Amino acid sequence: MGNLGDYIFCAMDLIIILLLIQWVKVSKLVKIEAKAGNKFVFSAMFYLVAALSFFQYEGVLRYIQTISLIIIGTLFYFVKSGISEKGIIMTGVLSDWKKCGKIKMNYTNGCVSFNGKTRPVKLYFEKEQLNAVRDILNHSNKKK
Repeated sequence: MGNLGDYIFCAMDLIIILLLIQWVKVSKLVKIEAKAGNKFVFSAMFYLVAALSFFQYEGVLRYIQTISLIIIGTLFYFVKSGISEKGIIMTGVLSDWKKCGKIKMNYTNGCVSFNGKTRPVKLYFEKEQLNAVRDILNHSNKKK
């Protein structure tokens, strides 16, 4: 049916799917979504790899691997980054307001920046969203 490496690969797929499900759940908290790149292209790459893997594997593993990659591509499409009532969400991971520290907003380029765990982080928003972003940030300062 398959070798140990194939089973490990399927187990890794399952772990990734569970992680992405958690990210999608957290993403539902996003009130104002940031511009986070082209999610469609990234998801389409998973679909392409799924199609290619269908011809690489045999038997049950062919279907498990193909379906796993399609699920991963679909879930990734629904992962969001942005501002929520509870904090800033980056690719499905919530940083509450206290962890974000000092948050700066630049109206010129539509950017909100803060210090992440390891480096400075920037989120970009449409100009039309900036007033709503400012309102949430002002409300969050009262919670700190």
